[in-house]
Amino acid sequence: MEEFEVDDPQRDAALAHLRAEHARGALDQAELERRTTEVRQARTVAQLLAATADPSIAELSPPSVVAHQSRVALLAGLLVAVVLVLVLLAKGA
Repeated sequence: MEEFEVDDPQRDAALAHLRAEHARGALDQAELERRTTEVRQARTVAQLLAATADPSIAELSPPSVVAHQSRVALLAGLLVAVVLVLVLLAKGA
């Protein structure tokens, strides 16, 4: 399977997302710094998505809320992936 590379504008968009999540209280300062480092080092879309994913939803919420948040997170992740693929395709055109 081909791995799509990311560029600086895509990393900048991911960093803006992390800053917004930090501002709304979803990430503490240490988590923001860890994820920021991962985003800056990301070379592929998969690495970028992994750095912006939220693996802790299940630990923080009851199951009914988890199901809803998981669907929302999945849709948001898919949207980010589609946008990144479209940007990559547009760059190749």
